[in-house]
Amino acid sequence: MDFDTGELRLYYSNTRFPEGDGSAYTFWTDPQLTTQRGTWHIGVWLEFDDNGHPTFGFRVLRPDGSRYTTSLVYRDTQTVAPGELYSAAFRLGWLRAEAFQVSRLPAVPTGNSLSQVGQWTRGAYVGQPRCPLTVIPAVSGSAWDAINEISKAVLCTAEFDAYGVFRWRGPDRWTQNPATPDVVARSQREIASLTATEEIDSVRNYCRVTFQDWSRATTVAVSRTSDATIPIPPGQTVELTWSYGDDEFDLPPPHSSHGAFVGTVVYGNAAGNLVGGAVETGTYRRDGVLHLTMTNRSTATVYLSSAASISPDSVRLDAPALTPAFRPGERWWAAWNTASIAAYGEQTYQHAPSGWIQDSGTAQSLAGTLRDMARWPIPAFQDVEVLADPRIQLGDVVRVIDRTGAALDTPAWVTGIRVTANGPDVRQTLSLRCVARVGPPLDRGLIPDPPVDPNIP
Repeated sequence: MDFDTGELRLYYSNTRFPEGDGSAYTFWTDPQLTTQRGTWHIGVWLEFDDNGHPTFGFRVLRPDGSRYTTSLVYRDTQTVAPGELYSAAFRLGWLRAEAFQVSRLPAVPTGNSLSQVGQWTRGAYVGQPRCPLTVIPAVSGSAWDAINEISKAVLCTAEFDAYGVFRWRGPDRWTQNPATPDVVARSQREIASLTATEEIDSVRNYCRVTFQDWSRATTVAVSRTSDATIPIPPGQTVELTWSYGDDEFDLPPPHSSHGAFVGTVVYGNAAGNLVGGAVETGTYRRDGVLHLTMTNRSTATVYLSSAASISPDSVRLDAPALTPAFRPGERWWAAWNTASIAAYGEQTYQHAPSGWIQDSGTAQSLAGTLRDMARWPIPAFQDVEVLADPRIQLGDVVRVIDRTGAALDTPAWVTGIRVTANGPDVRQTLSLRCVARVGPPLDRGLIPDPPVDPNIP
């Protein structure tokens, strides 16, 4: 799609990047591409007949809600082996994409099935990824245990709200001052009691984050191969298993190929010819065993067979394992505040993220966030009993207004929620932390004691 010329092009070729090698293409023109600005929903329909000839066309939803539909074009000059759509690539130039999806559909989508309006309800809000991983650390317990461990490691919050929506929020939220509160709590109506504190002991002005440095770590391949000839009936699933060491990392599912190269699996038909796109593969490990699952989605029997391969193997998987000489080293990054250290002394905090931080950039960012959060005392409100309000969620900002006792009017983060009930009586107690920091101590009105001996300099 070219937003300068208004052209929509589809290239077709057996090469990986057909638009760059002079391959044939079909184009359409939509003048609205050059005038409308906003979010575009771009769909491309692609199907192949029994001879491997493609039929294709665009289905576009414009920002103003109107649709642009191209004709479906059939090309018999380009042939693809049945089911051999090896990959789908999506590339952008000076644009931002919200989602990219490849789906197998029984017919060309129309109406709201194309735009997805009213077709689904959003069930999660997830922030930007800030923690790149080279490998996934070993975890145990349930999926929620793993989510909790990750959120603690990267200073995020993970929760399901009262409506069942999952929310993941990043650490930068604590360093920003929200413009408007989510809820207002007043002593005249919502607040029954509160306790205000300011803990100097909570000051941390020298923060250190440990991380595993994977920049020099290398792996060796531990090969898993098979030359078996196994039939996979239509709609059936067949498994192959291998022993698997604890020091070997997880493997992605292999893809279909004409030869048993690394990370591939070879399928053939009864005649010994290559078959691709008919079998869905997957891998998982359990109790020291690697499982390769193969599900035949076609209407004919497919064979896992080296007869259709250029090599004697029908499956070849190379599991990476760390070499003894080059394992990840443990490093750390520190951030501190000189003014806070001068006022309160060096108050250290060490954050150990259990292997989830694997690069220096993330460790540096987290150390700075911890320092900025805790370099000065932060007023806190404990046991704030309020009129039960299901809208209040963990991480919300509540504006506390108390004109009778503590004389407060300040926004505060919700760091804890406790709800109890006794019959119809429902009590909600909040733990709050002020958004604003008090800053360095000024010691106003304090007069030092005179020396006992006036002759002492």
